[in-house]
Amino acid sequence: MNEIRRCIFCKENSSSSRSKEHIIPETLGNTEHILAPGIVCDKCNNYFAVKVEKPLLETSYFQQLRARQLIANKKGKIPPQKAFLADLPIAVDVWINSGSIRFEGTNEAKTKLIYNNISNRKEGVLYIPYPRKPNAYLVSRFLAKVALELLVSKVTHISGWETDVIDKPELDELRDFARRGNNTQTPWHYSERQLHDENQIHQENGESFQILHEYTLLYTDIEELYLVVSIFGQEFVLNMGGSEIGGYESWLLKNQNKSPLYMDDLTW
Repeated sequence: MNEIRRCIFCKENSSSSRSKEHIIPETLGNTEHILAPGIVCDKCNNYFAVKVEKPLLETSYFQQLRARQLIANKKGKIPPQKAFLADLPIAVDVWINSGSIRFEGTNEAKTKLIYNNISNRKEGVLYIPYPRKPNAYLVSRFLAKVALELLVSKVTHISGWETDVIDKPELDELRDFARRGNNTQTPWHYSERQLHDENQIHQENGESFQILHEYTLLYTDIEELYLVVSIFGQEFVLNMGGSEIGGYESWLLKNQNKSPLYMDDLTW
């Protein structure tokens, strides 16, 4: 007999769903942290991909991050950085890789104009606008999705986890905000800070590596559960029980502003 499953977001029967769910999008470099088919139904999976992740990843902040880190999309294409050449009144798509720079316009005529402009000079100035912070409402909905999925990834080995998570009323506000948002587009409050440079090379057991993303759950002494996730060194923290972040700010003061990501005895 096939196992009956329910989606952790809409709570509907998801036994026939076939799509896997990436906790962090594949277009941010995640190929390992994935939920099995049916944990998130195909309908919710598609909704998050189109309505939450796509608009978030298309913001200038994440477009430039992916461009700098050379992270391709599912079609194998690396997004360009938007830039301007001095004395050329059009936007330029730029790819920078290992010291080389590739330029491209939005059509053939503009590409030719760019080529003529740079081929007739020995040097020039390239302006890359500083990206704006992404929309807080989109970020918080994305974090709410990640929070519930990370919680599930921690408990799927426990018998009866579905009832404990799907039927837990304390998580309904979080799941509804992730899946439906709100009419006023008011963000769910979250904390954000930089832990390290996105290109920093870390050392462990004689090996060198770059950290793309890492996450954990923090359960505080006042019984609040927080998602803690770092994306290329930028830490985001969200309270899974409600849109208040004061408990985490107090926790930081008590723990010398150390990230829960690096305090294994306090996280789950």
